[in-house]
Amino acid sequence: MMPPDDLLAGSARAESRATDGQRRFGTIALIGKYRSTAIAGPLRELAAHLRGRGVEVLIDRLTASNIGMDPSRACTLEEIGPRAGLAIVIGGDGTMLNLARTLAPFGVPLVGVNQGRLGFLTDIPLDAMVPGIDRILDGHYSGERRLLIEASIA
Repeated sequence: MMPPDDLLAGSARAESRATDGQRRFGTIALIGKYRSTAIAGPLRELAAHLRGRGVEVLIDRLTASNIGMDPSRACTLEEIGPRAGLAIVIGGDGTMLNLARTLAPFGVPLVGVNQGRLGFLTDIPLDAMVPGIDRILDGHYSGERRLLIEASIA
C-alpha cells in the first residue's frame, strides 16, 4: 500500500485533446464520499493507476483528510474547478449531485463510481472502476449534458 502523501507524486500532464475528437483528460480530480473511510483503498488504487497513465491527479482536501492524507497537499474544490479536465467522484448519487452543483460553474465533466448498492447518476460500479475509467481515458465514452436548476421559495 502506498503512503497517503504519494497520491500526488509523479504525475505528468497528458495532451489536451485526443486525435479522434474525443477529449483527453490530462488532469483528473478524485473526490470521495464525505466522511467515508471505505473509499481510501479504491481512491489510492485509482490515483496510482492514473499516475501510471501519465495523468496529473488532484485530490479534494476533504477527501484527503478522510483517507489520512495530509490535506495541505490537496486542493479545495474551488482550486480543482479551473484545473481539472475531469472529476471522478467515488460515492453515490448524493455525492454526485453535490459535486455537480459545486463544479458546474467551471464546466468540469463528472463521472461517478458507485460505492453503494444502486446508482442512477454514478455510472461505474466500484468493482469495475479501473477498467471503466480506462475505457473513458481511451476515448470510449459519450458525454451527456445535464441541466442545473436553481429555485427559491418566496
